[in-house]
Amino acid sequence: MDGISYPQFLFSVPYQNVYPGKITLRVEGEMPDETGEVQMTVGAVYFAPYEPHTPVLGIAHLLVTHSTLDYFYVSTEHDTMAFTEMTRIFVEAKDKDGRDVDLPAGTMISVALSTSVQYGGLEYGGRRGIIIDNIPYHDAQSGKVRFAADGEIPMEPNPQPVAIQVSGEGKTGSGVVWVRGCGAGAPECGVVQPTTISLRVLDHTQVTLPEDPCMKSTVDEKIREGVFEPLNEVEDFVANPCFDRTSSVWRFSVDRLSVRVLLAICDERLKSPGYKVVNNTDEIPDSDVCEATQHIAQAMLYGAARPQGGYILKPASVAHENVHRMQYEGYLLDARKKFDQELAELLLSCEKAVDIPSASTIASFEIAKSIESLLARASQLRREAMARGEEHERETHRHPSVTDILDEAYNILDDRCTKMRN
Repeated sequence: MDGISYPQFLFSVPYQNVYPGKITLRVEGEMPDETGEVQMTVGAVYFAPYEPHTPVLGIAHLLVTHSTLDYFYVSTEHDTMAFTEMTRIFVEAKDKDGRDVDLPAGTMISVALSTSVQYGGLEYGGRRGIIIDNIPYHDAQSGKVRFAADGEIPMEPNPQPVAIQVSGEGKTGSGVVWVRGCGAGAPECGVVQPTTISLRVLDHTQVTLPEDPCMKSTVDEKIREGVFEPLNEVEDFVANPCFDRTSSVWRFSVDRLSVRVLLAICDERLKSPGYKVVNNTDEIPDSDVCEATQHIAQAMLYGAARPQGGYILKPASVAHENVHRMQYEGYLLDARKKFDQELAELLLSCEKAVDIPSASTIASFEIAKSIESLLARASQLRREAMARGEEHERETHRHPSVTDILDEAYNILDDRCTKMRN
């Protein structure tokens, strides 16, 4: 009481010192044997300060059992870890019933790796090894001993166990931590299919360009009816990793690349000089039908002069730009051969990537560079074709998808014009 130890009896204790719990009981002396237990009785007697001084008795019973170290319980911060990761090891002293045991200050233990030591080592207080001795128990209890998975990389598809052995005070304990192998969870590599390349066609409202391409002149210095422009960008792509267990390397595939392009008809640009853009021949009034017939006839010959204010059939302009789109798809397919080759040659060792996230991250960076080269090669092929000037545009304009629309429109308008003249 009040920091002072007393024998088995306390006399004349003021009640105010008893009620707040100022008296503590410390169990010490001879311990019961390992299988026994001792029941202690604690009593208090109160004597009234007035007659007849009748005592009031209170009794409590306390069971004292023998609690001694039986084994060490070993656990880790992370059950499973990847190469280069680190985890803390926790050591707890237990009695035979699994209850915590307080070990005296200065108790020392040893921690060792007993199997799969090639996968990493122990670290404590600047020391490293597969066995570390003379570790204060309370440091091990608080997780100051660590296992670092920085040795060899397991090549098995499943995580591999690393056994941890603890010893001290004549007792032992064990635990285990699992180290993921290289390529864990990754699919086996099979036959890789060529990457599918498609176009993501956008219009004026979906892109922002430094200069409106509709304001540029055509190769023959005429006002553009429509525009097709590669944007040299791709939509987000996914690098699919697989693990070649025969060669112990990562391989990759890309299912699809979606290349962004601009395709638009320059309606507003054409309106300024007075051209009339129509979606079909029904929009042309009878009063203009004979004149419009001549306009369509001129449109059938790329490069032929059109009168300012003449009619332009929008579906034919769209078809013309779509032919340019198909040409560009062909350039991409030609350039894809080199891309697929670079993708097949993209291999990552386990030293560079041990799991799917790390492999995908590194591969995505490398694949992005190959995509830039792919787009650059396709653009070069397009520039070579466009360098032929009007010859290239005439070939484009003679495509059946364009001529069929113009032929049909011409025949309808010519028939209407003939009937009006008659």
